[in-house]
Amino acid sequence: MQEIKIGRNPENDIVFDDTSVSRIHASIIIEGNSKFIIDHNSGNGTFVNGNKIFGKTVLNDNDIVKVGNSLVHWMAKLGMLQSGNNVKTNIIDNSDLLDQVTVVNHGKIVLPGSGAALTLGILSIIFCGGVGIILGIIGIVQANKGEKLLKLNPTMYTEKSINQSKSGKICSIVGLSLVGVIILIAALSTL
Repeated sequence: MQEIKIGRNPENDIVFDDTSVSRIHASIIIEGNSKFIIDHNSGNGTFVNGNKIFGKTVLNDNDIVKVGNSLVHWMAKLGMLQSGNNVKTNIIDNSDLLDQVTVVNHGKIVLPGSGAALTLGILSIIFCGGVGIILGIIGIVQANKGEKLLKLNPTMYTEKSINQSKSGKICSIVGLSLVGVIILIAALSTL
């Protein structure tokens, strides 16, 4: 068994200068051909492909690991260890790491906020009242943020997440339109 420790503490194998990362945040465990990740009750959680993990979680080769607000290029570290080079990995600026992770994940990452935009859009239709207005507006804001990121780098994000963001915006507009129709019908019925 081999363990790669991740955190802010300089004693870890992968060290982040990021306050969103706990001192001892997580560990990657290699047991034969199997790889796992364990969160050590960190303050901001450990995520694999955008999903928060609990307990010992299987890690596949192209998985994207995030601790706090930082991405972990764990495959590069594993490669260094397997080649016999046990050099500490200190990560201060995460932008170069993001470029490496996108290559590992076939050049694509999830458009931030796309899932939230879709969820809020759907909820704005379901709750097409006062709450629906708020959810619809927030959904449109999330989708617009995604559009701005997409314009900066149109080839960086997965097609699925781009479609989620667009669908979220459309659902939010539909939810807001339904509220408008309900208000119009209510106003006409009082005449």
